[in-house]
Amino acid sequence: MHHQGRDSVDPFLSFRNSYLVLCSLISPIETKKMKQSCSAVHCLLYRAPERNNLEVAALGRPFTLGMLYDARKDKLIPGVKLWEDSTLQDHIQESPQHTSKVDISLSDSIEDRSSLLSVEGSLKASFLGGLVEVGGSGKYLENQKKYFNQSRVTLTYRATTTFKQLVITRLGKKDRQQQSVIKQGLATHIVTGILYGANAFFVFDSEMLDAKSVNDTQVSMQAVLKKIPSFEGGMNARFQLCDTEKTITKKFSCTFYGDFLLDGNPRTFEAALTSFAQLPKLLKEEKNSVPLKVWLMPLICLDPEAVKLMREISDGLLDDIQKALNIFRILDMKSNECVEHNAIEKFLQIQEKMKKFQNLCNRYRSKLQNKLKKKLPAIRAGAEPESSLKKYIEERERSPFSTDKLKKEAFARGVDDALCFDFTFMESGDAYLDVLDNYLRSPKSGNTIEIKGYPLSNVREEMINKAETFRDLCQSTEEQQPIPFPCGSHGKQEIQRSDHLPLQARQSGH
Repeated sequence: MHHQGRDSVDPFLSFRNSYLVLCSLISPIETKKMKQSCSAVHCLLYRAPERNNLEVAALGRPFTLGMLYDARKDKLIPGVKLWEDSTLQDHIQESPQHTSKVDISLSDSIEDRSSLLSVEGSLKASFLGGLVEVGGSGKYLENQKKYFNQSRVTLTYRATTTFKQLVITRLGKKDRQQQSVIKQGLATHIVTGILYGANAFFVFDSEMLDAKSVNDTQVSMQAVLKKIPSFEGGMNARFQLCDTEKTITKKFSCTFYGDFLLDGNPRTFEAALTSFAQLPKLLKEEKNSVPLKVWLMPLICLDPEAVKLMREISDGLLDDIQKALNIFRILDMKSNECVEHNAIEKFLQIQEKMKKFQNLCNRYRSKLQNKLKKKLPAIRAGAEPESSLKKYIEERERSPFSTDKLKKEAFARGVDDALCFDFTFMESGDAYLDVLDNYLRSPKSGNTIEIKGYPLSNVREEMINKAETFRDLCQSTEEQQPIPFPCGSHGKQEIQRSDHLPLQARQSGH
């Protein structure tokens, strides 16, 4: 959410001073009547924090003028209004607001996606905590890359058409029914302004790539998109791509997020280009113009007994929330890479451990978001201090799910070659995964790990010989290019052959 800031010379302050002088010349009774009859203006004159107007991104939510809104939960209150629709229609002013903008974005961060959708401050915290259910182009905010080493380029089209506002000061006095609705405490604000238009996001994603080629592939696709003619120059005009550029576009699939009703969702570059060319024409149809930005006035401006928004989420806490959740977003992408990599498919137990690690991280992220969902409304209502949530986030850094511990386990440097020593009958679990699992079950519980011994068999002597070979190879490469020497294992049910070779070489990820 964005608060209206004070300018160096605030016109409201000047107007308020004149108002106070006028009140001092009038009897107390008349002054009280003036305040009651001009409550909306009075709200602007005495701007306490809980009296600030708010601006929020619509994010595909069905806002209408006069609708009530609970800013504590960033939640619409449907079906309840202070005035009948016919009355509201008589007090709506409308003005054209025609703008359009085309951008190409290479970033996949939540910060950049939020910026493209004008999601700021406290609303971003609500989204991260799962309080806001988005729709239309707002779905783009939820989208993230599947793999860490994946090229992504987003073609965006954003346009506005109309601004509508509700003139509250002309609606007259409130009746008892309206006062009853306000005193129920369902809402903190009323919708007084809506900017209409539409957004479209064409997200082009490559498959998983080698880390060294991600940036080059991304830049090449960006160069292709920059060749698209402008709407002013005639989008229907064909433009030529060389064979290399055509090859680049075939490496990308397309996902569409938008407020436009297309005939079908484009999946390829060619289909996306066709849909993109139709957007200005589609925007002329009223069904494709939706709320993009909404202005909210506190109900306390209409009734002093209305529920207040006591405080907002500070920028510092929002930054802590973003950092805490971002590490799990990165881990999820890296886990997808590991699980689906053709090299990991050769080591089933490692693959299973990676899946378990990913599952545990996702469970903790859900636990953190559930905590945000409970804490954020309580903080805004003044029922809890902001420090209660900050303390919970700080406790994570002392847990097995701390950023440093997770990075140490999952962010190992990539390598090209590996020689694996494969233990055939080793069946114990992973100590770190057990710690994570135990912490999720009970944050205060301890952790015990049982390591089973290796069974005696006729392959024992061969295993010792192979282990010595493995050790010698490891020592001989210490002064050269580092080569990892991991250890893997297969369960008893998987290996029945006595001639199983425990040494496996892998080169360049194969």
